[in-house]
Amino acid sequence: MRTPKVSRALAVLTVAGLVFLLINPLTSASAATRISLGLADSFGVLASSTVTNTGATNISGTAGASVGLSPGTSITGFPPGISGTHEAATAAAIAAQTALTAAMTDASGRVATALPSAELGGTTLTPGVYSIGAGTITGTVTLNGGGDANAVFIFQVSSTLTTASSSVVSLTNSAQSCNVFWRVGSSATLGSGSTFAGHVLASSSITANTGAIIQGSLLASTGAVTLDANTITNSSCAAPVVVVATPTPTPTVTPPVTATPTVSATPVVVTATPTVSATPVVVTATPTVVPVVNGTIHVVKIVINDDNGKLFPSDFSIHVKHWGVDVPGSPDTGISGAGRTYSLPPGSYVVSEDRVDGYNGSFSGVGILNGHIMLEAGQDITIIRTNDDVPVYKAPAQTPMPTESPTPTTVTGGTLPATSSPWFNALGASGLLLLLGAIGFRTRRRFE
Repeated sequence: MRTPKVSRALAVLTVAGLVFLLINPLTSASAATRISLGLADSFGVLASSTVTNTGATNISGTAGASVGLSPGTSITGFPPGISGTHEAATAAAIAAQTALTAAMTDASGRVATALPSAELGGTTLTPGVYSIGAGTITGTVTLNGGGDANAVFIFQVSSTLTTASSSVVSLTNSAQSCNVFWRVGSSATLGSGSTFAGHVLASSSITANTGAIIQGSLLASTGAVTLDANTITNSSCAAPVVVVATPTPTPTVTPPVTATPTVSATPVVVTATPTVSATPVVVTATPTVVPVVNGTIHVVKIVINDDNGKLFPSDFSIHVKHWGVDVPGSPDTGISGAGRTYSLPPGSYVVSEDRVDGYNGSFSGVGILNGHIMLEAGQDITIIRTNDDVPVYKAPAQTPMPTESPTPTTVTGGTLPATSSPWFNALGASGLLLLLGAIGFRTRRRFE
């Protein structure tokens, strides 16, 4: 039999346990945590021997756009390349290399799931740590964050990492490039025109071929980094979504009722049964969602007809693509003046145009590289596409040259050619006289 005090205690403990479970639900095993890059985080490019650039490479980003080198001292190709500060064999570069070594050790020590194939193209992966031998990417590999902005992807590549031309590392469902790490055991090569996401932590060298786009950073421990007209954006992680639980007030527990026993001549013991009323507690978690702030892209079309061209901006078809797919409202015809406006979430975009014969085309604008744009939250970018008509070459009319007929030369017998000279004639006469003299001398001796 429970006493009133015991019943009250059980009621309070039951309510407290309910509140605790509602506020602190059970969770599954924790996912992979982010690799700390430490003092290497602010470097878009970091190498050991040399950093060599060709063409209009652009290194930027909210995390840092520095180019570092240690112990080497040769950083070449800037300009035409654009970047943040250069740290060649400085204290900052030395510290960054030390931080890189620690990050590679951390990445290599994580417990990983072995992938069945060396080819990542055509697969979709969820957050976690993966191991692979010599990794390749042909086509598109999708990293699905599952709606978690803190989702982490770590790849342990034991030897080389090679991406094919035009290959894509696609981030979906809140996955962020700042949380993707590629630990490469030797060298990494990114194909021409490819789009790559994540931080490359290579033991040896890194080569980014012509036009490759990197959302992240290229960090080489013992070798060189070679660039060729690349776009590198080293962005910080966006603020995660915060969920705040708002509990209701503590419930009021009605105290038990104690009855007063009635005593008669024959003692009567009356036991009162206490009544405890507990109001159910409902805890509603109200999520606080951090909204995604879009950026704006203005595409302005200019047509120059200075060589008898007849087309207008509306005769050209403009594309704005994200990861190779047209964004809403694309493709559309060109507009001059203020241009056509697109409001888009932060990310990598490519502006292109369907080819029109008889016109050359070029892009211009701040931070624009061959139509490639790295759009950040709240950023306003204007890209100008200019087409100039090409003059039609007409070969000048040619007047045929008159044809001369050769005059035959006839040589008759006994007549010397016209090339004979007086000396030639004298020589012939001298020979004739010598012959006559010799005949006369022999005749004379015959009659002596």
